[in-house]
Amino acid sequence: MTSYGFSTCGYFPGPGVPTGTTERFDDIANTHTARTAATARNNMAGYSFGGYGFSTCGYSTGGLLGGITERFDDIANTHTARTAATARFAVAGYSFSGYGFSTCGNTGSVVGTTERFDDGANTHTARTAATGRHYLAGYSFSGYGFSTCGYLVVGTTERFDDAANTHTGRAGATGRAFLAGYSSGGFGFSTCGNDNASDIGTTERFDDIANTHTGRAAATVRNRLAGYSFGGYGFSTCGFLNAGMTSTGTTERFDDGANTHTARANATSRSHLPGYSIISEPVPKPARKPGAPVVPPLGRLLKYGLKTPLKREPLNDRWECQLDWREPRQDISSRRRR
Repeated sequence: MTSYGFSTCGYFPGPGVPTGTTERFDDIANTHTARTAATARNNMAGYSFGGYGFSTCGYSTGGLLGGITERFDDIANTHTARTAATARFAVAGYSFSGYGFSTCGNTGSVVGTTERFDDGANTHTARTAATGRHYLAGYSFSGYGFSTCGYLVVGTTERFDDAANTHTGRAGATGRAFLAGYSSGGFGFSTCGNDNASDIGTTERFDDIANTHTGRAAATVRNRLAGYSFGGYGFSTCGFLNAGMTSTGTTERFDDGANTHTARANATSRSHLPGYSIISEPVPKPARKPGAPVVPPLGRLLKYGLKTPLKREPLNDRWECQLDWREPRQDISSRRRR
């Protein structure tokens, strides 16, 4: 299987406009490859499932608030419009159990709105609201979704159980907003952000069983960045620097075992964007060609005593061989009764 990370949309502080820039990151080649642009917008959420990536909500060109939802197919290199979610910005996203979820955000006021997206039915279904906050992060693991931190600067962390339709409070993370989240190795990670005093690179690992947030090595300082994970690593990319009021394409790979952030090639500089990862399934083996032999299981042949080489009947694709055959007594008697 091949895995890639994707960053999509965002904001160019210079011209002050949203963008639909979408890039695929290959960690082995250490390259960001341009893909077809999504509908330009910023401050939205991203998630992935079923071999597709999804972007939802945010501000589009002209400052229009919307629930625009698009499905990205990397093979076809297309973004396909889906049913719109409840319009909001500064929202978090995660996915599990074959669904995507958007949670919290701002509609003009801070909300905890949570919706489940079913791509097959192309519907967003309302779920129980989370604690209202915006500019937060989301991640998922072990069959649950998690929302953490947010503005006004808090460390509020909640676990969402879709079956029970409940958000359960967990231990608080270090309070910050404008951060990124990802999951790896059965843990959730929050990284970077702003603590209302300065930009920070704070990175914490959340263990849901122990209900603890553990400090890890700090990433390069930035806020309004994106996060994704694949191949056993977490990645943070792009972001905004309050010092200088500029965006960055800084991309780093986090290895939790080594507790290190390693610099990777830069993405296109932008901020206020989401990220997701897509795992490409292996190409299935081609179907058997008409007329090709169908080999019987060797164990079955040996069980009944293969006597002569196999030969295939050309018309019905069956195999014939001479077997030292003794049917079970019950089968013989049942045949006699008929």
